[in-house]
Amino acid sequence: MARWTVQPQPRVLGALASPVRQDLVVILENSPPLAAAELARRLGRRPDTLYHHLRALQRAGIVEPGIGASTGGRPGSVWRLKKEHLRLASAAAGRSHASNAERIVGTIARASVRDFRRAMRAAVAGEGPHPSAHRSSVWLTPAERRELEQTVRELVARLRAREPGGKRTPYVLTSVLAAVAGPEPEPSTSKGRPRTRAARKA
Repeated sequence: MARWTVQPQPRVLGALASPVRQDLVVILENSPPLAAAELARRLGRRPDTLYHHLRALQRAGIVEPGIGASTGGRPGSVWRLKKEHLRLASAAAGRSHASNAERIVGTIARASVRDFRRAMRAAVAGEGPHPSAHRSSVWLTPAERRELEQTVRELVARLRAREPGGKRTPYVLTSVLAAVAGPEPEPSTSKGRPRTRAARKA
């Protein structure tokens, strides 16, 4: 889900454009502070491959290190999310930062396909529920858009407040709300500039 409220700061946008860093944020959103070794275990990676990503998130002000119970209950270095309920806001998609904002959403989309594929394989094997997906087109006034965004935020916050375990299964919710724009101009080999249909007919 595009849950990151990202201000138009290149360092923050750049940090979240990495799929590994997005996965780290998702894990830390739903967990107590974790050691790098535990984060690596959950991602199927070696701990030494994560420090670069954790430091980048730290520099962006998204995570911070601390001291807590790590492996075996002994005190050790752990990481926690510094900014909660992060959501990619429209303000982050200004001209100078549009590329990074698009990279973030592209990474979210690829992660969603990965999560859907894993869930489908588990469901076919009888090891979990079938995933679902849907895409809709609706007409909204500015006030209705704000109401929809607020409703989704409140619903997610209420569900996230529940304790894990029992009969509850962890889910990933991905949401992108974007106004439908016109078709993009087709690329042209002439001077590398897009050309409109009208220009091609002339």
